[in-house]
Amino acid sequence: MGVVWAENPAPNRAAQRLKNVDEKLDVPPLKAELRQFVDWVSSYTLASRGTVLRMALRMGEHLGPGREHVGVHLAGRRRNE
Repeated sequence: MGVVWAENPAPNRAAQRLKNVDEKLDVPPLKAELRQFVDWVSSYTLASRGTVLRMALRMGEHLGPGREHVGVHLAGRRRNE
């Protein structure tokens, strides 16, 4: 799975190692502000764009409900027992 970052009708595939898009998911496009922010964070932290994008998308409220967290509370013996 990947993200189409920008439209380019005549890409130079040899220089950029681009792949064909086989299927488009029915999700709203990313806002330009988010793409610019991901680019800025990526260059500022020297992290890959994909890593920053993954982090940003995990914080989105439109990606469905969060994962269920199960907790366990360990109780000791009571003093009166």
